[in-house]
Amino acid sequence: MTRQNLWREAAEAIIRLDAIYPRSQDCFLDCWLKPCPGLHHAVSSSLGDDPAIALLRRMLPAYCGYDTILFRGQPEGPPGRCWSADPKVALWYALYGERDKFPLELDGGRAGAVVLQAIVPAANIICAPALMMKNNNAEYIIDPRGFEYSIQPAEEAAGWIIEHTESMRNRALRNLIPGLWKDTELLASRLSLCSQPHSAYTAESPDITS
Repeated sequence: MTRQNLWREAAEAIIRLDAIYPRSQDCFLDCWLKPCPGLHHAVSSSLGDDPAIALLRRMLPAYCGYDTILFRGQPEGPPGRCWSADPKVALWYALYGERDKFPLELDGGRAGAVVLQAIVPAANIICAPALMMKNNNAEYIIDPRGFEYSIQPAEEAAGWIIEHTESMRNRALRNLIPGLWKDTELLASRLSLCSQPHSAYTAESPDITS
């Protein structure tokens, strides 16, 4: 379709359809999420904003939810349609683009990278693959027009994003495996007692001879 320049004609025909089969929407979403250049890039490069957004609203499983805090990483310029609920994902995309694999640690990155942050209105959220367990990027597909967002250079955003990620990881450990967390805290407490002078430890030990 791209070679024959048929995307606009196809989009207009799809938009006029009375209904779209859910299975077709799922297949379209799977193709959209593929990391290699394909459907995502074809739609973005072949259609203007209005027909592209109209096509996505027809061909993607619809979002039913609330306004959501989302992030996006990119070079400086107008915001794109793919955002994430995870600021670390946004930071990685800002610095490294669409690499197949991101480095485990920050190692430079491209110049001019920025991280966008916004409370995205529910009306602007087209589809939420993040809620469908479609990928690991906590991705949301949105209409990026008509709402306010903040812009921060990626180098500046890296500090709070990494701190936020560590905080969320610790909170998840506490919530998901509270028994293990308590055992870890108890072990740390006992190790601390063992590191004290022997007399101080035995003075606080229970009397097991009585």
